[in-house]
Amino acid sequence: MVRENAAVRATAEKGHALDPGEDAVGRLDRIEAPTMIVVGDHDHPEIGVIAGRLAGGIPGARLEVVADSDHYLPLRAPGRLLELLLGYSDSDASSAARRGERPSG
Repeated sequence: MVRENAAVRATAEKGHALDPGEDAVGRLDRIEAPTMIVVGDHDHPEIGVIAGRLAGGIPGARLEVVADSDHYLPLRAPGRLLELLLGYSDSDASSAARRGERPSG
């Protein structure tokens, strides 16, 4: 994974990324897909900041903080993560997306 990330970074630095000059945070409001951000409460503090920024910038996004978990949610809290994912897939936001509508806020 580390090698793959380094290769991706090298590719981006060479200008092969889409629209490298435009800040992604400034485009969050363009995301129309139903979005749930899941983060562990024991993750690195900066990950929590990023999760909050995503949830605040993506229209209709839902933020879930999993108790007693860190960055490895599938390993630390697989049951809770599955519960969140399955619940979200059945939610109104997901249903609206299947109908081609934007989730309400």
